[in-house]
Amino acid sequence: MTLLGAYTWGDGELPDEFLDFMDEMLELDWKEAVTALFGSGDTSYRLYCGALDELEERMASDLFRRRHLSSV
Repeated sequence: MTLLGAYTWGDGELPDEFLDFMDEMLELDWKEAVTALFGSGDTSYRLYCGALDELEERMASDLFRRRHLSSV
């Protein structure tokens, strides 16, 4: 199992260093992978934990879908 977590930066975005990490993750084989996603955020912002929503969308995208079994 792979656990992926990120904090929310700015107005609901993934932090820059995590975006670099996502690019590197594309090089991995996700065919048999089972993942769980978690994140942190501040409820005073409009997009509470918005980075987690973005991370979920990216993991469900065609780039990962070809190699990715599921995201939780």
